[in-house]
Amino acid sequence: MIALMATMMMSLTTQAKTQDVGGRVIDQNGEPLGFVSVALLSADSTYIQGAMSDENGAFMIQTTDACCILRLSFIGYRTQYVDIKGTDVGTIQSGKWLKMHFEGGMKAFQEQYEKFHKEWMPAHPEYKWVPNSCSMEWYQGTDIQSPDYQCGVMMPLEVQPRFKFNTVGLFTNDNKATVEFYTKAFGFTTSWDGVQPNVEMFLDDNRIILFPRDAFEQMVSKKFQYPQGLNGTMELSLEVPTFADVDKEYLNALNHGAKSVLPPTTEPWGQRTCYVADPDGNLIEIGSFVE
Repeated sequence: MIALMATMMMSLTTQAKTQDVGGRVIDQNGEPLGFVSVALLSADSTYIQGAMSDENGAFMIQTTDACCILRLSFIGYRTQYVDIKGTDVGTIQSGKWLKMHFEGGMKAFQEQYEKFHKEWMPAHPEYKWVPNSCSMEWYQGTDIQSPDYQCGVMMPLEVQPRFKFNTVGLFTNDNKATVEFYTKAFGFTTSWDGVQPNVEMFLDDNRIILFPRDAFEQMVSKKFQYPQGLNGTMELSLEVPTFADVDKEYLNALNHGAKSVLPPTTEPWGQRTCYVADPDGNLIEIGSFVE
């Protein structure tokens, strides 16, 4: 995929009014793409002038045309067309590419093309028509040959959320004791060296972080009040395959130092669940909805 970030700057000469079409080509990860072929086309797709992006992805083309199209092509990437309107190109990102096939010759193509724009496109606002994307290819059938017209529509990349959930942090009295508990009772893994205050622990693709309470207070230059005994302000929830596993893992957690809060119980909503507490009093739920 090619993502285009470009701006247009206006400059005047004594001969004619010119526009410097400048921009920068980046990939989907925001990294610059060098040696991308950038062509300036007129409104009817006539070639005007071309340039090549430099190692920083930057390019500059000067034109006297008031309206034009940029065509970007690069080996391994889909060719992209960008309409330039006014003096602001804006930011364009390529996304999911669909090829729409229109078979049956020119007349059928025109009819399907019009129907496509009147019906399909309004019903799919998440897609954007790609200008100058239509091409003709010959379709070889068993008895006939007919042209197959292909055009493209593009689905933009998903909008990046403002936030992505990262982890849960637990402030501990004793990192060593808490690490030993979570590794033996629940199978968490860690590469902690036993020295650093920050401990990352993983269970499959899930992560928790342990941090000593005194070290955290020193870092933020503040004192905190911590729950005494059981911490009823939060919980970690673990799911197991069946009801029988709830009972088994409850006993296993107790054998590794957990404190019982609620023995295995089948709730009215169909879940069998139990609660234990870790060495710092944090609640841990173990549950299943499968008998």
